[in-house]
Amino acid sequence: MNIIQSPKFIDYCHLLLLGAIWGSAFIAIDIAIENLNAIQISLFRIFLAAVVLLPIIFYKKHKFPRDKKIWFYITLTAVLNNAIPFSLIAWGQQHINSSTAAIILACGPFTTLIVGHLFTKDERITTTNFFGIMLGFLGVWILFSQDLISNNDLSFYGKTSVFLASCCYVISGFLIKKITRTSPLVCSSCMFMISTCLLLPFVFSQPLPSFSSLGSSLYAIIFLALVPTAAASLLRVRLIQKVGMQFISQVSFIIPLFAIFWSLLIFNEIPKDSTWYAFSLIIVGLLINKTHKNKFTKNLFYKKIIFLKETFKEFKIPI
Repeated sequence: MNIIQSPKFIDYCHLLLLGAIWGSAFIAIDIAIENLNAIQISLFRIFLAAVVLLPIIFYKKHKFPRDKKIWFYITLTAVLNNAIPFSLIAWGQQHINSSTAAIILACGPFTTLIVGHLFTKDERITTTNFFGIMLGFLGVWILFSQDLISNNDLSFYGKTSVFLASCCYVISGFLIKKITRTSPLVCSSCMFMISTCLLLPFVFSQPLPSFSSLGSSLYAIIFLALVPTAAASLLRVRLIQKVGMQFISQVSFIIPLFAIFWSLLIFNEIPKDSTWYAFSLIIVGLLINKTHKNKFTKNLFYKKIIFLKETFKEFKIPI
């Protein structure tokens, strides 16, 4: 089993790159939904990503896992990391803009804290955590309250869809830690193949658009497949396996910033004032929880050092 390492400078560069890539995905989805529905977007981006990665696996002579337990975790991860969240985000973006979708997706770490508190004994929610979570969800409430006041049901459902996608990503991140012995290339390819098989029946149950009618949506799908799906999946799996889920959760700070930047650059789209207020509260909540986590880790590290020193003294080992 791989040991989680301390992040290095190159890992922070990869984290920044991952945030930029995922931020651009929301823009590509906005373009793709002009001529494709949510399920079609999800299938085509996943299928094309698998087509790109599989030849690389055979060229490098990687072996697929034989352990049934690993395949079980890969299948669950495929459902929760690709098939469901891709479809939910694409459907949600039919009714909300890319900036709002990215900001809602940034709430994943709050969900991580709640899940950890409910299902583990180590990740208990402290008073500081609780305050950070409340600020974050207050930001989410500001986003959702606009729809409740104006009775905009489609926008409300769109935001709910993206929030559920963020919950799927949180769970899939913990599952990826169970398959650290599998290379990122093989792991990602297997997830894409399984997700393709799962989505195929849903796509063929609906009329398919003609190739000539796709227009700019075709280029958006190709970009989604090659960059935010194939390349980003390899990078995400590698980072989780190398430096852990806690480190990669920091990408939540970066994705909304890049999504807003790309929206402004490509669509000249500026978020509303209420969206900025919500975004500020979510970021402050994330910073509070991140700072608290770092202090906890630091204190725990010092306690371990003191314990080791006392042990060495007891056995008269010079240090």
